[in-house]
Amino acid sequence: MPSAILPPPANVNNMDDLTSKLKGHTLRLPNMRNLFPGWTKAVNPLLDELTLWFEEEMARLFPDAKVRAKIRKSDFPGFVCLTFPTSPLPRLRTITHYALWSCLWDDEMESSNTQTLAYRELEYVRHLLGFSFFHPSKRHQIVPPPTKPSQLFAEPARAVKESWSEQQLKRFMGEMELYIGACAVEERYTGRKGEMTLLPSVEEYTGNRLGSSSGGTYFALAEFMIDVEIPQEIHDLEEMRTIWAELCRSVSWVNDLISLKKEINSSLYSLIPITMNETGQDLNTVVSEVLQELERSRERFESAAGDLLFKIMKEDSKVRNDVERFIESCTIMTTGYTEWALQSDRYGVKEYMQEDGSFLIPL
Repeated sequence: MPSAILPPPANVNNMDDLTSKLKGHTLRLPNMRNLFPGWTKAVNPLLDELTLWFEEEMARLFPDAKVRAKIRKSDFPGFVCLTFPTSPLPRLRTITHYALWSCLWDDEMESSNTQTLAYRELEYVRHLLGFSFFHPSKRHQIVPPPTKPSQLFAEPARAVKESWSEQQLKRFMGEMELYIGACAVEERYTGRKGEMTLLPSVEEYTGNRLGSSSGGTYFALAEFMIDVEIPQEIHDLEEMRTIWAELCRSVSWVNDLISLKKEINSSLYSLIPITMNETGQDLNTVVSEVLQELERSRERFESAAGDLLFKIMKEDSKVRNDVERFIESCTIMTTGYTEWALQSDRYGVKEYMQEDGSFLIPL
């Protein structure tokens, strides 16, 4: 596996005791749509067309009606239309394939519980993107997909290779290595059949979660979806690195809050249980602190975005415009993801929404 993330030492915990502090309690969330005030929210008008295509694509890829029904719960067309509201239909189809790959491959990792699968997946991804672990003399040999869902990555790989510069491909490959490596680390905390055996510290979890959330891969793909190329020297600026980190943090923490009911049925590998375990705090206290951290993260992002735009004032007008569009696209991805997570049957929380937009979710 790539050395960007190393499997940290984990702490052995009383899982039954921690589970009892969650099960039967109520998760209280505020109106999550107000977490990012002033950030744009929109839906791509091509949603109906994309949904029709997706149904046809599912019938082609998944003959089993039960499999299609399970996939349909995640509402992939809704997800991509909320996160990329201005992209044309061909690119919406490409990112839908990527989203489907990411979801199904992650499920494959959870069910297989093997580090070898992650290595083979990374080898396959590198091959499709034009990179290779092999000696130069063997770079043209065929790398077979390690699982059936792996094949879904072929279309996104083809599309970005046709559209992107070598530097953009390298950045995306770096995010893919981080994502797949982080997913492999997650599996070290789970036993067979999803039985949790270990928990990391909050610091260990946070460091790895920012990779395993896949947020970085989507933010990299934003350049493809809105058809811009941000120069590498701008990506290397501290302000851009802060923007990237805070957006990944926001998406990760929003996910960990909204998905808690779903996740604790199979695993305690989530920010809320891990923080409760380490600090001894109760559910409401931990949730309140996570919400406060989300607000601070948004403020850090907005400060970094403002500083970045000021720093590049003397750049070419196209570069400035592309950076502005990229920043806005990333904020839309965050608000779009939040809306999708609240509405999607994948997490099943919309039925618990109150009249004021808050949520009372029984665990």
